[in-house]
Amino acid sequence: MRCRLLKKAAVGVFLAVMSLSICSCGTEKEAKSPEATMEAFYQLIVYQDTGAIVKLGIDQKEAQETLDEYQSSMISAIQNQFKNAGISISKSESSDILDVITDSFQKLDYKVSLKKRDGKEASVTVSSQYIHYLDLFQQAADETINELKPKHIENLSDAKKLLIENIKTSFQNAEISKDMHSKTFDLKNKKIKSGKHSVRLFFPEDAEETGSKLMELVSDK
Repeated sequence: MRCRLLKKAAVGVFLAVMSLSICSCGTEKEAKSPEATMEAFYQLIVYQDTGAIVKLGIDQKEAQETLDEYQSSMISAIQNQFKNAGISISKSESSDILDVITDSFQKLDYKVSLKKRDGKEASVTVSSQYIHYLDLFQQAADETINELKPKHIENLSDAKKLLIENIKTSFQNAEISKDMHSKTFDLKNKKIKSGKHSVRLFFPEDAEETGSKLMELVSDK
C-alpha cells in the first residue's frame, strides 16, 4: 500500500495559519536570522516540537494550537489514505501511526546554512537525513500479505490490526540514510503579530510549499 500520508494540505497547515498573523502594526524589532526561522520550521514540521518557534517570539499558546491543528490534519490524512485503500481505521489508530512516524523523523540529523541574504530577502538551504517513507509502507503491506495465510487470518479486523502493527514496526526499525538531501527556501523579512507582541521574522514566501518541501526532504520523495 503506497500511502501518501503527507499531502500538501496537511503539511502546509502550520505555515498557512502562521501566515494569517502577518501584519503591519506593532513594535518594530530586529529580525531573527533566516537560518533561525528555518531551524524552527524544521523542528516544528518534522520533529513536531514548538520549542524553537516559541524562541523566535511566537506565542506559546498560538504555536501549540497550530501544532494541534496540524497533527489533526495529519491524522485525518492517514485515515483517508486507508479509506482509499478500502480499509477503515479509527482516529486512535491513525494517531498511533503518526506517533511512530514522528518518532522516526526525530532520529534524523539536519543542518541549516545561509545561501544568500540581500536586504529583506534571503535564501536558506536545509540539508537532512531521510527515511525511505513510501518503501516502509510497501514493506509493511508485503509482510502482512505474507503473514496472513500461514496464520490463517481471514477476519478483516484481525488483518487490519496486523497491517497497522507491521507499519509501526517498519517505522520503528526504519534505516536512517547515511547521506543528506538538500532543499533551498526563499524567505522575506516580515512583521508578525503573535499574542500581545509583534516580532520581525524572515518568513517563507510560499507557506504551503515550504511545509511540503520539508516533508519531501525527510521522506525521500
